[in-house]
Amino acid sequence: MIYRPGETDRVPDKVNEQFSTQSETKAPELSSTQPSHGILNDFDMASTRKEDGSINSDNGHHHHITGTRPFMALDLLGPRRPSTPAVHLYRHDLESFFYILIWAATHYKYSTGALISVPKLNTWNGEEAFDHKSAFILSMDTEYLKETHCLPEFYDIWDSWITPLFEMFGEGRRGAISAASRKKTDYDLTTYNGRITFETFMAAIGETPRGLNPASDTA
Repeated sequence: MIYRPGETDRVPDKVNEQFSTQSETKAPELSSTQPSHGILNDFDMASTRKEDGSINSDNGHHHHITGTRPFMALDLLGPRRPSTPAVHLYRHDLESFFYILIWAATHYKYSTGALISVPKLNTWNGEEAFDHKSAFILSMDTEYLKETHCLPEFYDIWDSWITPLFEMFGEGRRGAISAASRKKTDYDLTTYNGRITFETFMAAIGETPRGLNPASDTA
């Protein structure tokens, strides 16, 4: 539902409870209206939890590929491997945000509003997206992409956000591959053994999350 002032306004709940649309009794006029509300949910992709609080991976839909290839996490694009979790994880969303930053920094020119074509990144949207994005994450070098494709207005963001995030995700990916090859059973795939969490993501971009530093939070 989309709220449109004057069109989708409704009277307060207590009045709605007394006067239904089928009632012949006219609802009283009110001095003010209350905006209508809608709820957006995605329960068909929701996860259930086990008694210990962990995500139940028995549900078959968890590895369902949904999304836009250039921005999807590698785990959700590639074939299932021992280093690939069976569920959609929070770090997958963090990884998607990282790809969106790169896409914006190379495609969108503020001064003209133009969308720039970047053939090198077009491969992220094809059938071999997993291979190309995996090669990028494991390359250990973002300078070439910055020098050849990053737009000037994004240079600062590239240095302060994209480069440290690239290093974080690269280290996490390499660590997971190494753990799988050594068949480590105590490796935490949920966070790449603590390498990729909300806290490490925010630390990488030099930001303090609201709520984690009450002394400086203003709202």
